[in-house]
Amino acid sequence: MNWFGMATNSNNGVQQAIAKMLNDVKNATDRETLEVGIKLVKTLNEAKQKYGSDVQKLLYERDENGRYTGLRVKPLNWGKLNKNRKEYLEGLAEELGIKKDSNG
Repeated sequence: MNWFGMATNSNNGVQQAIAKMLNDVKNATDRETLEVGIKLVKTLNEAKQKYGSDVQKLLYERDENGRYTGLRVKPLNWGKLNKNRKEYLEGLAEELGIKKDSNG
C-alpha cells in the first residue's frame, strides 16, 4: 500500500501518521477476514463429516423426482411453485380455449 510512495520512510510526520493509520486499518481488516474464513472452513469441514464430501448439493433444491432444480434452498420451494403455476396456467388456458403459440 504505497499511495504516498514509501511514506514510512518520509520525513513528513503527517504522511507517516496517515500511512500508519491506513496500515493499521488494513491489518485489522485482514485479521477479521481471516477469523471469518477460519470459521467458514471449520463449518464446511463439519458439514463434510456429517453429510459427505459433496455438501454444496445441500444448497440446491430438488424436485419430486430427485432432480436438482438449479434453485437454492429457501423456505418457499420455488421449483415446486413454478411447476404448480405452469400447470395452473396451462389448465386455465385450456378451460378458456386459449391455444399455445409457437413460442411455448
